[in-house]
Amino acid sequence: MKILHTADLHLGKLLEGRSRLAEQEALLEELCQIAEEEKADLVLLAGDIYDGYNPSAQAEKLFFAFLRQLSAGGQRAVAAIAGNHDQPQRLAAVSPLLSEQSIYLLGSPFDVPPPQPKSEDKVCLLASSRNVLRLYLPLCREEAVIAALPYISEGRLNELFTSGIADESGARRDYQENLAQLLSAAAISFDPTAVNIVMAHLFLRGGLESDSERRLAAGAGEAEQAGGSYGVSAGIFPAGAQYVALGHLHRPQSVPAAMPCVYAGSPLAYSFSEANQSKSVALVEVSPGSQAVYRRRPLQAGYTLTRYPAASYDEALAWCAEPANHNYWVRLEIEAAAPLSGEELARLKEAHPRLLGISLNLPQMKKKELAESLSQLSAAEKFSLFARQSYGQDPPEGLTAMFLALLEDKEEDEYEAR
Repeated sequence: MKILHTADLHLGKLLEGRSRLAEQEALLEELCQIAEEEKADLVLLAGDIYDGYNPSAQAEKLFFAFLRQLSAGGQRAVAAIAGNHDQPQRLAAVSPLLSEQSIYLLGSPFDVPPPQPKSEDKVCLLASSRNVLRLYLPLCREEAVIAALPYISEGRLNELFTSGIADESGARRDYQENLAQLLSAAAISFDPTAVNIVMAHLFLRGGLESDSERRLAAGAGEAEQAGGSYGVSAGIFPAGAQYVALGHLHRPQSVPAAMPCVYAGSPLAYSFSEANQSKSVALVEVSPGSQAVYRRRPLQAGYTLTRYPAASYDEALAWCAEPANHNYWVRLEIEAAAPLSGEELARLKEAHPRLLGISLNLPQMKKKELAESLSQLSAAEKFSLFARQSYGQDPPEGLTAMFLALLEDKEEDEYEAR
């Protein structure tokens, strides 16, 4: 059996206000090509399909067209789970329509698609129970049992498993134990004559984070959280699993466990903590009763994120003007003797279509002089200078007025507090 495992598509996600739908469309086309070239029997999408609970119509249209092409008319199975960025009910609502095309979407651990009659020449769902799918795959004529664990919050899990939590350490313990219980119950359906897989969207302790895993919670225990999820150990995965397909962490990596336990990673870089990071998908080969073997296949779609240090403004401008460098989303770091003028900033922005930001390294004396000169400016003038330095143009008049109003409110609050 050949499996393509990916995750964290984040369709519709912006990069500092810039759309990436064109890149994401090219990425999805590349994933379909890889599935064909590698003759994948099954595709696993391990959560965070969208970047928010209310994806745009464009993002949803892109996803459904991708699923239709990926499933190859019902010959290839596609199983997807919700991540912490997805709205579970919205994702699962269309599942009854898509299951006829061998596409199975699970929003919560308790979504149960109805079984289908077996067909020798088409993918079919032979059996389903709480967060378990048993699929027949016609291309390899084998069966796969998938214990699927969509993202589930601590609060929702505690509603399902009432345990009288008294403190933070108890919440962590119960969260892990309850996830283990869900997977243990699912593993009852594992079968030595089938390929047995766990697919989950969670933060596994020992995994390496990136800045783009948006934190949804903070406070006590934050060091063991990512994206609002408590860190859990690989011990929650049942021994009968031959491969664990994970989503949530954007850095491609494997975590030590009794079986291959793999984060596919996001297929596009979504923050500068992923600058110059190679993106890939995981390709798995496995048979009933055997150890799964996986490899990574690099992806070509999408622009790389990079920082470019320039020794001068002229060097930065020359780099931006070079067409070969337009294949990057870039932040410039420029050694400068003085702040750049609005005209200089505009020339940089015009020279590079994916310039996201500029930072200046000024000599210490210049910094002191700059601080003194800034002290002579009004708040509106400072805001305008910031906009020119960051975006190469003055802010709209309405935005400046809004900024000044917020600043006035803050000063009033501080006065009342005194």
